[in-house]
Amino acid sequence: MINDFETVLEMKLETMIKDDSVLLFDLDGTLIETDLANFLSYKKAISRVIESEINSEFDLSKRFTRQTLYEVFPGLSSDEYEQIIGLKELFYKDFLPDTKIITPYVNALKKYSKTHRVILVTNCRKKRAEELLHYHKLNGFFHKKFFREMGSDGVYVNKFKKALKSLSVSTESVIVFENSVSEIEDAIRAGISKESIISHIL
Repeated sequence: MINDFETVLEMKLETMIKDDSVLLFDLDGTLIETDLANFLSYKKAISRVIESEINSEFDLSKRFTRQTLYEVFPGLSSDEYEQIIGLKELFYKDFLPDTKIITPYVNALKKYSKTHRVILVTNCRKKRAEELLHYHKLNGFFHKKFFREMGSDGVYVNKFKKALKSLSVSTESVIVFENSVSEIEDAIRAGISKESIISHIL
């Protein structure tokens, strides 16, 4: 199945990518599968702070997030919440072996980094992103990296708008590799056409 998908992806990219194309790659769920490591990091942090366990098994269909933390433990104090978030980030490196590359996208990254501008555009925090890239030996394939950024209004900055402005490239020249529904919506809001987005969920 993966080989079939990779073949289709290769053929699609050959028709889409032009000499002046700029390739924007997401990280979590696109280049690297991180949901299990993310869950295990939260689980360890939770057990340290409130001496409780997450009763449900890991659900591959849903990423464990900060919102999930509130839903599973609605009685958390703000102090406990902040402690868990801090420890989760600290413990993440312990679970790097539980992450794995998503071969078709990584192969595309390696191939086109030789001939095109290849940019990391992620809502992952810089420290965790760098740990992931270093662990999987992917650091050297990017010409520039954009990480999560919070605006003055407390809302995450649209990573695609930020990248397009910083790179001074047009929406017509970019090809986006992204597998998050909300972030695909951000790409479209940034003016990138749906036809320029490579995703296994579209």
